[in-house]
Amino acid sequence: MFKEIIRKIAIKSGIPRFVWQASIHNEIAFWDRFLATKGLEWKDSFHLLLDSERPIEQKVTELLPEGDCTILDVGAGVLTMLGKTAPNRRVQITAVDPLARQYDKLLAKYDITPLVRTQYGKAEELTAIFGRNSFDLVHARNCIDHSFNPLLAFRQMIEVVKPGNYVIASHAPNEGINENYVGLHQWNFFSENGEFMIGDRHGRNTNVSMELKEYAETECVEDKDWLVVKFRKLI
Repeated sequence: MFKEIIRKIAIKSGIPRFVWQASIHNEIAFWDRFLATKGLEWKDSFHLLLDSERPIEQKVTELLPEGDCTILDVGAGVLTMLGKTAPNRRVQITAVDPLARQYDKLLAKYDITPLVRTQYGKAEELTAIFGRNSFDLVHARNCIDHSFNPLLAFRQMIEVVKPGNYVIASHAPNEGINENYVGLHQWNFFSENGEFMIGDRHGRNTNVSMELKEYAETECVEDKDWLVVKFRKLI
């Protein structure tokens, strides 16, 4: 019983903020190199980030209602990875990231004007910025496993999406293990019996599907190198 209490406290309180703060410089350095080289090893796709006609991925588009659609891209980075168009829809994207102010300096350094400027915002504090039921879809890619409290982040993402609509999150499985828990890589996301799990470096696992079952239905799918989690908001 005591171990279970400790596990819940650990997953709900997150990693110490000083660990997260101490790792920020590595993230900024990565994006500096990314912009300086126009994409590092992804040069062929760098121009797509600045393409106003680039379509949004089908797995995201199929979760959107038709007509006017609002999307919140959480942990968007220096340039949102989302496309900008979708059939039968007029899409408005809002991008947030806790490092947005540092990213603005990098964009200015390399004279890049983004199609969607990332604004400051922590995944764990979305309702304080936008309020509940504000977006038609909430998207996150390769970012929530870098947060200091991923369970709270997912809860907040569900809060700001409209009832009956979706949160979709795509992450590489078990990044904590893969990256030896260096820097921001403190969490493992994985699927167990079709349910979404978060684990830490101490082997403490939490069933997110169960933790959030009062708020959303959860679907967990492995898509090539990605673990794709969909939450459909209930209330």
